[in-house]
Amino acid sequence: MRKLIIPLVLLGASVVSCNKLADIIVIRKNVEYTQDQDIPNIPNPGVAFPAAGVTIPFPKYSLVTNSSTFFKDNNTSSNLLTSVKPHELGITLVQPANTNLDYVDTMRVYISADGLPEVLAAHEYGKNNASAFNLTPEDVELKSYFLKDSMYVRLEAHFIDYPDSNSKIQVRTSLAVVANPLK
Repeated sequence: MRKLIIPLVLLGASVVSCNKLADIIVIRKNVEYTQDQDIPNIPNPGVAFPAAGVTIPFPKYSLVTNSSTFFKDNNTSSNLLTSVKPHELGITLVQPANTNLDYVDTMRVYISADGLPEVLAAHEYGKNNASAFNLTPEDVELKSYFLKDSMYVRLEAHFIDYPDSNSKIQVRTSLAVVANPLK
């Protein structure tokens, strides 16, 4: 009986070690994208802004995913990709200088891709008196989107006042990419 116990213990230890080794070898990287975007012009007819505010969609823009470069640089492949989720999404007002985004009380970021539905990736609810802020990422799986050559990003903002004309923001998108080469 003792002769049987020792091999079983060794076998159990080796299985546990392989699982721990798999956890160590998992590739976890944040893939970053940055894009400047004009704030849509809301014509100011010289009257008070509507009390309920106005929700305005921004024009959709394309992001090249560079997923093939990610796979090559990390010695992995698309079939070993485990997960891609929004990590950090931020907005910074870059023009005009020395102003803030106090005219926006809600911001949403949507991601889509060819043949895939548009999904909410991040949001910010509540008036923001800063020139930069981070949005709250949604717990949404974007693996299928990342595998495409391009993803599309669309912002939507709820304005509570007129923005400065010719305002421009920078959108920072960070995706948490996980691949498991031992899968």
